[in-house]
Amino acid sequence: MKKKLLASTMFTFIALAMFGQTIVSTESELKNVVLEEYTGIYCTYCPDGHAIAAAIQENNPGRVNLINIHVGGYSNPSNGDPDFRTPFGTAIAAEAGVPYYPSGSINRRSWNGGASAIGRGEWNSKANIIMDEDSDVNVGVEAYIDYITNILTVHVEAYYTADSPEATNMLNVALLQNNTLGPQTGGGQGDEYNHMHRLVWLITGQWGEEITTTTSGTFVDRTFTYTIPDHYNDVPTDIDDMEIVAFITETHQDAPSGATAFPTYGTEDQLDYDAFLRYVVEPAPQCGVSFSPSVNVQNVGLDEITTLEFIYSMNGGNSQTYTWNGSIGTGGANLDIELPEIAYNNTPDNTLEVMLSPADDNQDNDSTSLIIEPATISSETVNMSLRTFDTGATITWQLTDSDNNILYSGGPYGNDETIEESFTNLPLNCYQFNIDDTDTTNGNASLVLRDSEYQFIVNCNQCIEENLQVSFSPGVWVDVPVNDLCVDAIAIDCGGAYDGQTITATNSGNDSAPDVWYSYTGSGEPKDIIISLCDGGTDYDSLLRVFDACDGTEIAMNDDFCDLQSEVSFLSDGTSTYYIMVEGSGSGAGNFSLEVSCLLGTNDNTIEGFSFNPNPATDAINLSSIGNIERVTIYNILGQKVIDQDINATSSQLNVANLVTGAYLMQVSVDGKTATYKVLKN
Repeated sequence: MKKKLLASTMFTFIALAMFGQTIVSTESELKNVVLEEYTGIYCTYCPDGHAIAAAIQENNPGRVNLINIHVGGYSNPSNGDPDFRTPFGTAIAAEAGVPYYPSGSINRRSWNGGASAIGRGEWNSKANIIMDEDSDVNVGVEAYIDYITNILTVHVEAYYTADSPEATNMLNVALLQNNTLGPQTGGGQGDEYNHMHRLVWLITGQWGEEITTTTSGTFVDRTFTYTIPDHYNDVPTDIDDMEIVAFITETHQDAPSGATAFPTYGTEDQLDYDAFLRYVVEPAPQCGVSFSPSVNVQNVGLDEITTLEFIYSMNGGNSQTYTWNGSIGTGGANLDIELPEIAYNNTPDNTLEVMLSPADDNQDNDSTSLIIEPATISSETVNMSLRTFDTGATITWQLTDSDNNILYSGGPYGNDETIEESFTNLPLNCYQFNIDDTDTTNGNASLVLRDSEYQFIVNCNQCIEENLQVSFSPGVWVDVPVNDLCVDAIAIDCGGAYDGQTITATNSGNDSAPDVWYSYTGSGEPKDIIISLCDGGTDYDSLLRVFDACDGTEIAMNDDFCDLQSEVSFLSDGTSTYYIMVEGSGSGAGNFSLEVSCLLGTNDNTIEGFSFNPNPATDAINLSSIGNIERVTIYNILGQKVIDQDINATSSQLNVANLVTGAYLMQVSVDGKTATYKVLKN
């Protein structure tokens, strides 16, 4: 989501404290190059333009400012590719008269009596012309990013060493992002092409901000603040890869000079020890079994970070702990840290949760999570086409299933071979295709994987550099829950809460619905055990059963205790193990939240001649006794007193209409004797 430019542009002759006092020279200087390259991810020859521009910059340190503007038909994304366009590119390209791609403007000068855009073959010569000319204005820029708030502060200074030919000039500040991996036709790297100097925003608007005094000796000092959003067109931003280019134009065209800055980083109110768990590095799509997650950690404290302990889990399952030792320096340094492999059961929404432990000086930034993308859904037949070019001798590949069985494999080959192979009759499973090229110096192979419906799983031209790994499944591949069978029942205990799902479970019998299993073992004394799905976390019509053994006798069952949800109770003898089946009514399945409550057994704790009904009760409980009922007190399962009433009669009615649904203990005093009974409220 875009965030608005803060209204804090300042016109002042005093720089902010975070910056130096003067960053621009007052001596006459030669012009610097501002090269705006018009490019697109589907432009075959644009990588050549990128290389030419990079070489001009490398050969002229500090003199060349590059801005890559993704614009035009070659930048219009399809099939889920990233959108690198901006709201500003179309107008810039139109004024530049872009004839083809790639092309570029050198300081927005009209070189051929018309438009400023020229072909890449002219860039170097025109850049040399610019760098040999005197500039009438010098430009300096510096920037700072608060890595907690993502607020960018840009400080620009300009000094006119001669009169500008235009009474009004325009100051432009462009925000760029580097190191964005994505597709690029002709780049030879598949979806891993490294896009540099990518324009993401013009902080000063489409054509810049006016400078109304442009005579010799004029000093311009302006500061801008801008909150960098998390995404531009759903492409994630990374504040560590930001770049600033500031340049002046005489109108919309003719830029006398410009300057580049890479931000410094910091934050207000820094703590000594503060590790910021920024994000999970997004892995390739997964379809289960296991993977090794990576996380990015930033040091936002004053002290070096040398050790971290991570606790992480998949889908709420058993957590793993990993202690990392190394170094993350101060000043906003960050590091990708790979965690050991974690196994998990695949579900429709696989979620990885990671946290730091023990907590540091700031606990608000110690956790993160990510929903892992599912693998590509294919048909039961997948066709492979591999072109080796000149790397056949170093290429090998294999197709494995979820148990790591090798189903198909191949290589090495000869050069310039085309290998066609079909993987047929693939049952529902998670398949992983791996291809390796051990020689990265002699070009790259091309690979196409597509199913029988001609849907591409992989389609890359000369993209196999070292290793390519892709997962796919002929259908939605999900693992059954770990407690799918009674023999694998998850142990539960008094006071516990357990989340689960039956969507991917199998059916053990009874109703036709899928089911999962839990077990409860007594702790030495008889107790009433209450298993409830009534806390609001169950999203389907559920049913509960209790057995005295796997394949044993059903001793309790409940359906629809609380609307469509269930709650069941049974008496534990204190030593035996009981098995609880969570299933659906009919064929229902879904997610559930199970709670366990335990009450001290009450079967031997009674008063002769005392009785009550109904149980469960909805509105009232009728009390009756041979002796005098002196007092009745009701407690909830937390031990809180919810009703306390003097009776002093042999019969009475107790109003329980206001109690919430659940189990309670009712303490009754009759003729000086006290007993406790379990009461259920509908």
